[in-house]
Amino acid sequence: MTQDRFASGSRCACAVRLFVSLALVVTAATGQCVDPPCPRGGFAVQVKASEQIRYGDGYRTTAAYHWPTATPGKCGWPVVVLVPGLAATHAHTVPEAAWLARHGFFVVSYDVRAQGSARLLDPAKGSMFWAIDEWIDMAEVIEWVEAKYPTESDTTRVSVIGDSQGAVHAWAAAAFFGKAPPPNSRRTRPFPPVKCVVPRLFAPQVERVFVPQGNSFLYWLPQITARDHPHVQLDGAFRKKLEEFLDRDDAAGLSKYLNSVNGKDLSSGLRTTTVPILHISSWLDQFMGVDLSLKALASLPAATPRRLYIMTGYHGTPLHTPQTALRQELTLDWLRRFQKGGREPVEKGPPVLAYALPPDPQFTHHPVFPWRLRAYAAFPPPDAKPRKWFLRSAERLEATAPKTIEGPALIKHTVATGYDVRDYRKDDFATVLRSIPWRTVTFTTPSMTEAVEIAGKAVAQLEIQATKPGVQIGARLSAVTPAGAEQPLAVGGFETRNASTNGWMIVRVELGTTVCVLPKGYRLRLQLMNQVVQRPGKTDYHRYVPRFTDFDVKVGFRPDHPSWLEVPLRSVSPDLSVPAVQLSLSAPLKHTLTLRSAPSFAGSIYVLCIGITGQGPPVPIGSGQLLWLVPDFMTDLLMGLVNGPILPGFVGILNQDGAAQAKLNLAPLAPLPSVLLGVNLHIAPLLYKSGLFATGAPVQVRFR
Repeated sequence: MTQDRFASGSRCACAVRLFVSLALVVTAATGQCVDPPCPRGGFAVQVKASEQIRYGDGYRTTAAYHWPTATPGKCGWPVVVLVPGLAATHAHTVPEAAWLARHGFFVVSYDVRAQGSARLLDPAKGSMFWAIDEWIDMAEVIEWVEAKYPTESDTTRVSVIGDSQGAVHAWAAAAFFGKAPPPNSRRTRPFPPVKCVVPRLFAPQVERVFVPQGNSFLYWLPQITARDHPHVQLDGAFRKKLEEFLDRDDAAGLSKYLNSVNGKDLSSGLRTTTVPILHISSWLDQFMGVDLSLKALASLPAATPRRLYIMTGYHGTPLHTPQTALRQELTLDWLRRFQKGGREPVEKGPPVLAYALPPDPQFTHHPVFPWRLRAYAAFPPPDAKPRKWFLRSAERLEATAPKTIEGPALIKHTVATGYDVRDYRKDDFATVLRSIPWRTVTFTTPSMTEAVEIAGKAVAQLEIQATKPGVQIGARLSAVTPAGAEQPLAVGGFETRNASTNGWMIVRVELGTTVCVLPKGYRLRLQLMNQVVQRPGKTDYHRYVPRFTDFDVKVGFRPDHPSWLEVPLRSVSPDLSVPAVQLSLSAPLKHTLTLRSAPSFAGSIYVLCIGITGQGPPVPIGSGQLLWLVPDFMTDLLMGLVNGPILPGFVGILNQDGAAQAKLNLAPLAPLPSVLLGVNLHIAPLLYKSGLFATGAPVQVRFR
């Protein structure tokens, strides 16, 4: 294709016409309640900053409201219940509430029972902490909105979203709403239904978060039981119960008790829910790994729409601007689809969309360095195969088991006289270590001979000999750069109160699920510890409450029962990164797209496919690969524009590193038609070499 043909404008004009026709289809709303179209820049927003609400049991709190000033459709604006996280109030949700209102939603946020203004209004009343009262409160907030704002709001179209504590509320809405509540003294009529939920940064298995594996205590649990805890006032009897289980070192008893508290069991309700769920989780989250998230979504009915996006940010993990921006775009897409009848089938996109942890901490903590994006139809991916390394003497991880007895390694745990959980409650990590020294032994693999990709759950099996029945072993997996810098990838622990002291025993330590691309020359390191210590960001601190009694553990390296580390590995898949998630209609900037794979892909032919219909359902293309993009007329048309001034580099050959760059330059088409406002442009990479295809995760850019 020649530059003269571009100059004639025929292809550009055709592209614009096709953009318009497809956008009219993609953006057309369905259903009886049609909202006014969102203008460029969003609606002007009306705010009611604080209003007192009294629940049916007399308890009081305050709420804030944001909604468009424009006249709503005949049904009113769809309602978003935006629940703040622990330690936050509705004031903290203002930026997101205003952003959602600008996109055509009525947003209500309120202070959760026994927190914020609610704690001040009713200081004598505590909370059972995410139980039936909180779910009834949430239902009554929706009914309050219906009564107070009948023309502005449409409470037949409700979603619940939130971070951390707000995520637990969203899970509860999916589990309970639209059904009769569990037996209680406050409410018998059914909870109002919800159209969709977006729980972010907390799994629904609250009991399992507080009591990891059913036999340990989350590090944060002793602090939450303090009478003067700054974030939440617990019900006195409930707080006393928690203290009793901690004092007795009875994690199993606490697990059973928490499951008995009315409303805390969300898993049972989720097994029958039909509510669409977009769940957002974070790697290295200080409270839990992503395994609980994967398990929760796997338990849903097959027909229930669900997606998982794994990123970094919040709960102690590094913030990353592009990943946070995508989080917000995915949230908006989900609400538009299920509350406004948007036509893009966002629920058919990749079931698991995950950014791979960088193996180098300097990139993990960089706010904009492009992490590698992954899309999975199932997780762990079926092509990830376990590779085993055996613990050996001299701190080695080797591919072969010992032929003679080596070691053992010793993990020693000592506690200062009289130091217990009550002291731990008030001490920071450094202070705790003065009374309970942190001791470690490490084992490191040889350097990788080629780039590999970790995708799944790392597991360590250890043969141990304990001197006391009560022991705790922490395990942390890290990537190690050629220069020796460590990037934690996963952490886990084993704890028992019934270890055999008369001989060797086999224990399994699950370090948790992770995704990471290890370049050639990098290594893996397993760190075994007398305490379970995590590093979500740049600082180490506990994941589990440590043991308060002395013990020694020997880790054996014997031929008959070797200790080993197993990590699921696969070939490196290609990925595409884009510097922004939005593109201006009036003056679209030129975006540079970076395509990365591995040196084994050098010389491959690549194509960057484009469409505006959606990312799914995917297209099978051979070699067991899925293209996460719905081909449409735009796909065909834009293929005719590749490697010209609009899409230079969209077809080409990968360099010796398995990489390439392309440009998305829609400036010659500017100004783009207004009907494209809010439409997503999807781009997915496709590689071909030696008769085999490879695909990567799609990226999206929204027209604004």
